[in-house]
Amino acid sequence: SRFDVCERMRRVLISMEGKITDRDLDVEADIPDEPIRVRGDNDMITQVLYNLVENAAKFARPGSVLYLGIQPQANGKVLVTVRNEGGTIPAEELPLLFERFHKSDKSRSGDKDGVGLGLYIVKTILEQHREKINVTSEDGVTTFSFALAAE
Repeated sequence: SRFDVCERMRRVLISMEGKITDRDLDVEADIPDEPIRVRGDNDMITQVLYNLVENAAKFARPGSVLYLGIQPQANGKVLVTVRNEGGTIPAEELPLLFERFHKSDKSRSGDKDGVGLGLYIVKTILEQHREKINVTSEDGVTTFSFALAAE
């Protein structure tokens, strides 16, 4: 179906307000006011957004900036970006993040409740949409991004 990805991101952001406030995070939302319609499964993409924003808030350094961006691309796609400031994920760990039940360094992780399925779900949903999730982590800044077909 077709849906407004900007509206979906805003709703996810509102639903995460408590967690964001608890971590004393500033939000930089680069989300256009006008609708940007994409093709995909609305509920599944909402789950992707929720999982990415929840992880970003959970692992952000308290008092830092959480960035959410939606940008139309020249290739007929829409780029969605979620970025936080916190610990750097080692390069060799990045591909493992999307495996089922994988949790990054458990000794340093504040994530005592998660079971390591969130990013696996993200990857699986995006594969069903014929898209890929990308991640980079350098100098304490971790960025997740993916594209969707613009309508």
